[in-house]
Formats: sequence, structure tokens, C-alpha cells
Amino acid sequence: MKNRRTLKITRGSVTRPANTTAYAANDAISDVTGDAHFTYSCPGVESKFTGEIVGARLVSSVAGTTNADFTLLLFSADVADVADNAAMTLTDDEARTFIGSISFTNGNFQTATNNKFQQVATNILFQGSKDSGGSGAIYGQLIADAAYTPASGEVFNVDLMIRSD
Repeated sequence: MKNRRTLKITRGSVTRPANTTAYAANDAISDVTGDAHFTYSCPGVESKFTGEIVGARLVSSVAGTTNADFTLLLFSADVADVADNAAMTLTDDEARTFIGSISFTNGNFQTATNNKFQQVATNILFQGSKDSGGSGAIYGQLIADAAYTPASGEVFNVDLMIRSD
């Protein structure tokens, strides 16, 4: 039987609040619309699906020159929303759904006139379950790794490249 692994790019976006409140290390970067983290749809045809996250891309709507070290924490089940600028905390049950993290470091960002961006290679294996509606997801929370002063209303787009079985 042929291996029919499919590569899919799934996109997520977070628009942070219209303020310039500085982040401390481990602070959540969250959306102003209520769903504070990323939800990535996952391909798959069975009730259980497996795959590998082979890459990720972060694009910020602001070029900026301040420190910009971020980590995307990934989970196989939905986790509680964390308010923008609040410390990232997890329950034990949420921590058991952790599947990996992706680091975006300041020295590796490319900067254009209106944005900064970075793509990294990863090899995070995962298994998830589809819901009764037939869809599956991976959940992500972006956190600051160090002090960071954002732009007001800064938008973070984070794409995952997923190869699924």
C-alpha cells in the first residue's frame, strides 16, 4: 500500500489589544475577540488521526526593533483561554495534552518595511481525535519568552505545516 501522507498549511491569527503594555517572560499573547489562542484544523479521515508538524511560520504586522522572542505551545485538546499579558498557566489535565513547542527567536526574524517574519523547521509528532462533527484540531498559545513591547493592535499570524497520515 502506498504511503499517502498529505502536506497541509493551516493558518491561525491573533490580534492583540489596542495598547502597548509590555509583556514579561511567559506572558500570553492573546486575541481581543475572546478566543485567546490559535485553533488549527487538522486533516484526517479516521476518528483518530496522526501526523507531524514539519514547519511553522510567524508573521507580525509590525517590523519593530524591540526584542522579539516567542514560543508557540501546542496541545492536542483545547486549553483554557489566557488573557493577554497574563502569565501562561496550565492545569495538570491541560499539560497532559501538550504535544510540543516551536521557538521563534529574535535573531532569526526577517524584517520588511511593514512586518517581521520567520519560518522554522520542526518534527513534532501528534495524535488527535476528531469531534462528532468530523473535524479535528490542534490548539496553540503564543507566549513571549522575554520582555517585549508590542505595537498597539499588533497582529500575529502563525501557520503550521502539517503532514498527516
